[in-house]
Amino acid sequence: MLAPRRDIFITPASQVDIGRWAINSRVHSVDGGHWVPLFNPTAVADHVRSFVSEDANSIREAR
Repeated sequence: MLAPRRDIFITPASQVDIGRWAINSRVHSVDGGHWVPLFNPTAVADHVRSFVSEDANSIREAR
């Protein structure tokens, strides 16, 4: 999960508490507000790319 540090709609505390609902989840703090995907798409894409790469590596290692 990407947790924008300056989100005025969803508090950082509620973002970090995602582990209660999503097992094995990870939270990464990003600079920006609620609309960080719109105003900083590069940061979002970088985190997604990293997550996909890590997951692909885990799958390869499990084989």
